Formats: sequence, C-alpha cells, structure tokens
Amino acid sequence: TGASVLHSLRLLLLEKHLRACEGVVDSKESRKLKAWSNVVSTARVVRSPAIFKRHLKNVAEDKDAPAKLDALVRLIFEGFDGPLAWAARTEDEVSTTRPVVVEEKIWAYTIHTLLVARLDALAQETWMLILKLGYTPSVTMWNALLEGYRDTFQLTKLRNAWRVMRSQGVEPDATSYTALIGL
Repeated sequence: TGASVLHSLRLLLLEKHLRACEGVVDSKESRKLKAWSNVVSTARVVRSPAIFKRHLKNVAEDKDAPAKLDALVRLIFEGFDGPLAWAARTEDEVSTTRPVVVEEKIWAYTIHTLLVARLDALAQETWMLILKLGYTPSVTMWNALLEGYRDTFQLTKLRNAWRVMRSQGVEPDATSYTALIGL
C-alpha cells in the first residue's frame, strides 16, 4: 500500500541519516544514534519476510552467529515494548509509532534458524516470548519447529512438538507430515 511504501522510505532515510551522523557526536550521543540505527535497520529488515529470511541466513553463517542471532531476536522483542518500540502484531495495531507488522513468518524463520544453529535454549525462549506477546502459533510456526527438530535430528523433541501441536487443535499440512517422514 501507499502507506507501507511511505513507512519504508521513512525508515530507510532515517537509517541513512543516523549512519551518517555516527562518529560526529560524542560517545554518549553516538551510543544513542547506534541504538536508533540498530532499531531502524531491524525494523526495515523485519518488514519483509523474504528479506528477513535472507538476512537470517547471512547472520547464521557469520562466525559470531550465536551472539548476533541473540541480539537480533532481542531487538525484535524490544520492538514491541522497549524504549524505542516500533513493532505491531497485526495490521490493526499499525500506527505512526508502530509502523511494522511482525508477521508470523518472521517468527517461523527465526525459530527454524535458531534450532539449526543449535541455539535450542534461545529458540525455546523465543517461542515462549512469542506466546507471551499474544501470537497463536498456526501450522506455519509449528512446521518451523518440526522442521528445525528434524533438521537437527532431535527426534524426541520432534515427536513431542507434534503431540503438543495436535493437542492444541492445529491441523497438520503436507509440510508437517514431510517433517515427520523426512527423518
């Protein structure tokens, strides 16, 4: 939509301005600008699931992947209620101060990437925080969890996740079944 394009342009311009100002001001102001720049960069990447997926892949391949993935996840969660909140769960929550919807695909990509990176504790914490934010996992998120466990050969966790998914009334789809038989 026109509003989405306008928000994207504003985020991009703000990010460029903040990056241009880095190093020009004292260290306290520089830290504030760096924080704003990180927030704007994260919001811009999260805005598009396809771009976010590529970004996650790049971060996961970095030598400092665990720390960078942890920082990225924390920045996204801070987007909901941190001092520089920018994130909304749904289109209905979008406003001038919260211009970016964090789609469920973002969480699905994140969960899968964390599991494949063997950051199981962070993946579990992320799942719990997603629930706390009020998201109800659909089959898309469950599939990310199932595929993450499959891809890391965590068969017991895969079976347990399947049981919980089914007990919550989530209907499996072809991807769900593929996660089970693709072992």
